[in-house]
This record gives sequence, C-alpha cells and structure tokens, in this order.
Amino acid sequence: MREDYEIPTSGEITKVYWAHAVQDESFCDVLTQILNNAKTDLQYETDSPYSHENGREMYQLYVGYDHCPVATENLGYMGTINGVWCITTSIEETEDGQYLISCYQIPSQYIFQLTKKSA
Repeated sequence: MREDYEIPTSGEITKVYWAHAVQDESFCDVLTQILNNAKTDLQYETDSPYSHENGREMYQLYVGYDHCPVATENLGYMGTINGVWCITTSIEETEDGQYLISCYQIPSQYIFQLTKKSA
C-alpha cells in the first residue's frame, strides 16, 4: 500500500463482504438505501449474539468506501431472525452478561437483491 494512501471510513459504498465478497454493484446501492433508512424497530436479548441458533442466520457485514480495494468497516450483522430480514443497529452488553441486540427490519422491496448476492 502506498504510504500516502488513507483508507476511507465513509463515502460511497463500493465493496461489501457479507459471508463472502459480494461483487454486484447493485448490492452496494441497495445496502446504501437500507442503511439510509435503518432505524431500530426490533430488539431481543441473548447470551450468544454471534451464533446461528434460535432462528438467527445473521452474518457479519463489512464495507469499503470510495473504491478502496478491501472492505474494512464493520457495520454489524445482517441476515434473518425467524425468517425476517434484519440489519443490526446496535449490540450492547447488559449488566447481567446478556446482549441487547437492536435491529432494523429490512423492507420486502430489498429482499430479492439481498438473496441474489453473488461471489
């Protein structure tokens, strides 16, 4: 990497890693639209926020901005909870060792694009 290169931490999303590298540019556009509208509308508590159990199929979501060649910014998790598509808006550890997971339920108009993600 060039010494004078700074990894962008905001801007246009141009790279996505979500369980694998996503090469589809329209996926970046859809993800941007989802993030622009994301407001917490679902919360749950769990002792294992990163596991695939109890109806959760959530995967870590990383993005890169402005044509950075790698996705470096961790935005949380995206996937399904009991069949409902969600993206996390926050994950907080509670005093009793549990985790409070806040999510945005992704509108149905975006689901097709999310399910056709390509490598």
